[in-house]
Order: sequence, then C-alpha cells, then structure tokens
Amino acid sequence: MTHVLLIEPDAGVRMRLRKELGALAFLVSTAECGREGIRAVRGLRPDLVLLDLDLDDMDGLEVLGLLHTHGGPPIVAAVPAHDERRAVKALRAGADDCVSKPFQVTMLAARLDALARRLGRRPVLRVGDLTIDRAGHEVRLSNRPLRLRPREFELLCYLASREGRIISKRELQREIWDTPPGCVRTVDVHLSMLRKRLGESAARPRYLHSFRGVGVKLHAPGP
Repeated sequence: MTHVLLIEPDAGVRMRLRKELGALAFLVSTAECGREGIRAVRGLRPDLVLLDLDLDDMDGLEVLGLLHTHGGPPIVAAVPAHDERRAVKALRAGADDCVSKPFQVTMLAARLDALARRLGRRPVLRVGDLTIDRAGHEVRLSNRPLRLRPREFELLCYLASREGRIISKRELQREIWDTPPGCVRTVDVHLSMLRKRLGESAARPRYLHSFRGVGVKLHAPGP
C-alpha cells in the first residue's frame, strides 16, 4: 500500500482526502503546516508527499526545497488551477509532479499511482494468497486471476486495506456507494458475489467473515 503524507492547512480538505484516498487503498497521514510536515517526513518515512504550497507558517516552495535537498520522498505539489508560473517554480524547486486545486480525487489518485509505479512503488495489497493490484485493476488468488466487476473490486480494495478490522455494512454503503444510511441489500448482494469469486460461502468463509449485527471482516485464512 502506498503511504502518502498530505501537508495541507485546510482541515476540511485534509479530512476529505484522507477519507477518499483511503477508500482507494492509500495509507494517508496528514500534517497541517510546513514544520509539522517536515517532522512527519522524518518520523513516518512516507512513500510520497502531497504538498499544498499555500501554507500558513512557511512558504510552500521553501518546504519543498528543504525536503528535496535533504533527500526526502518524491513530492507532488498542489497549485491553484491555471497557475502555470507557480507550477513551473515548484518543478524547478524539486517537485516530481504538480496537481491542480481544487482536487479531483480520481485524477489525483491516478497521478499518485503513476508516480508510485515510476518509483517501483506500485500499490499492491496482499492478504494471504490474495494479491490486489489497484493501479492495474487486477486481482489474483493463489496466482490465479479473478474477474471482478468494478463495485466488487472497490469493495475488495476497501476491505483489504483495512485487513482484520470489522467494517459495518452502513460504512460500506456510505463509502463505496456514497449513499445515505438505509437499506443495505446492495451491500449484501455484492458481498455474496465477492464470496463466490473467492470460492467461498458465508457458511464456509476463508477470507470474508460476517459478524451478525456488526459487519464483515477480511483477513487471511489460517494455516
């Protein structure tokens, strides 16, 4: 899983990106200012940094230069849309890529994936014999390819990125289908189909385990 450090002064943006990139199987850490971001890079050692240049405590280009000079991780600079001059400055200061604000999350995720691939950090999730290549949209079980529909793939990614944690069906409905709480029949149907793809059933689970009235958990089968 690709670990992204988001250095972003806007609390609302931090919460939204942490949620939405997390749903796409990124591990997201956050910092609200330049100094905190520099400390976080040293302590957390993320794979990538997403740096908003409009910081409250330091000039964003200064932070970028410090991270670049001291051999930090690759940096994606966030600049206002159509601000070409600032994007050029960021690239010359050491940014590996630039993205426009306000963020389009699907495009942002694709750019992060592309940078991770170039650096040999292809975002792959592994749970037991289950391998999920999120960027390539490929799933293999015991090295055998599985064909999943888009929603089944999103559901599997969400559960695999939270391996061992019980996830409520309401959370799955909200995060995968982006609909308000209500009937969770759609979640049940997709979980049932996903079990079939994995060659198991609710009565005889291997990876997907249901907990009545609580939720569902994905974890590797025992020996």
